[in-house]
Amino acid sequence: MKTLARATIAMFAALSVMVLAPDPTSAQGDRVPCPSPLAPVSITRGGTTTATPSAADFAPGTQLTGMTYNQTSNNRPFRDTIVFRKPSTKLCCQLNTLPRNGFYGTLTVTYKALDPGPPGSSTSFNDSGGLVYLGASVPGQSGFIFPQSSSVANNQLSVHTYYLSAAIVQSGKVSFSVQDDSAVVSAKLEVPGGCCLQPTTTEKGG
Repeated sequence: MKTLARATIAMFAALSVMVLAPDPTSAQGDRVPCPSPLAPVSITRGGTTTATPSAADFAPGTQLTGMTYNQTSNNRPFRDTIVFRKPSTKLCCQLNTLPRNGFYGTLTVTYKALDPGPPGSSTSFNDSGGLVYLGASVPGQSGFIFPQSSSVANNQLSVHTYYLSAAIVQSGKVSFSVQDDSAVVSAKLEVPGGCCLQPTTTEKGG
């Protein structure tokens, strides 16, 4: 009987702990504020801003000077790198993901055609652009900037949103480029932020 009574008391004690512990996913549970919030990023470039591409993201020998937003002459490539405050390397940071799972930010670029032409022509029609990282175009986040089914008109606009991987966000910079018959009107970088915590250490017993 004493054994059964002790077991019953222990069971009720365990249940009491379970009931008293708030569920962090419950609407009634108290949310713990992030001790080191990672602020969201929102940076827009445009006008006649001079591009400042990072050599680390482009292949050796690539032209990296003399480029501006809203350039008016064709046969001039465009490359730029937007630098922002990257997550701390001394903290454990959880980045907020986008609805498109697996990505942690966006770069929205507006392009303008400077050399109109029909399908198949070596004009703005066949210009490619998109994200560049560590010397190469990012698969799935680069390609033709104008529809390939119809002619491209002079000054025609095209807007593309590219999605950023965790590696790009953690680098603290986003690089992109476009070929030489199109201008970049504007570029907007958005990173939703996250939360950082102090890393914990586990002591091993002797």
